[in-house]
Amino acid sequence: MTRDFFRNLCIGLVALIAVAGCSSTKSNEDGCEKGKITFCRCANRASGSKICNADGKTYGECDCGDAQPDDVAGSGLDSPEDPSPANPPPVPPTTDPTTDPAKEDPSAPAPNCSKLEDLSPVLVSENVQDDAPEALGGPIKPGTYVQTWMVYFRGADGAQPAKDAKSSQSIEIGEGTGRYTVQDNNKPAQSAGFRFSTTDNKITIQPECPSGPSKTLTYSASTHQLVIFDGAWARFFELQEAEAPAPEEQP
Repeated sequence: MTRDFFRNLCIGLVALIAVAGCSSTKSNEDGCEKGKITFCRCANRASGSKICNADGKTYGECDCGDAQPDDVAGSGLDSPEDPSPANPPPVPPTTDPTTDPAKEDPSAPAPNCSKLEDLSPVLVSENVQDDAPEALGGPIKPGTYVQTWMVYFRGADGAQPAKDAKSSQSIEIGEGTGRYTVQDNNKPAQSAGFRFSTTDNKITIQPECPSGPSKTLTYSASTHQLVIFDGAWARFFELQEAEAPAPEEQP
């Protein structure tokens, strides 16, 4: 990712999404690296992932999440190459201007401007000689998402040059607002807050703190995953489940 994510907002909101009906276990004649996750194509041409088995020769089934091809609605992010944090077209307000505190007091800071802790490990992008799968959209479940995979699709003929990038990114999604923390290619970490809206399979992101130009990207979302597409790049995120409260001790 060479541009500053989302203005370094890569709301770059994606690990393994798609539709049920992916391919089953496959062998790799040349062997594979145990535990390594790699790209696979689902039956509906959505993106999925599979893991190399302990024998170092075969892969597990293609994990396509639980989204359906006709699921539409959602929100997304940008590529390591274009670190302009969420630079999408203007986002329609999500609240009534007459009751939105930010409208009543323009100087009041947005609630999503506080820094978000980055929970993502530093990942190295993977090059895939295939075209990016279709972005399916889908409802995006509120919560904190951690980047688990970053892919550069070189095209089916491999004509596009391979790209390498390193990145860690976490995103928090709320009702029409969010915040993120990202670090691409060993550059200083960037944090920002934003507003967003979704239409079909597109998400429009408007950086708020700091403010910046809006950007529209495509995405796919399921119950626990989110994939953000930006040209040949795709970022996979996984929703972090909140820890259940400890049971109260009985007297």
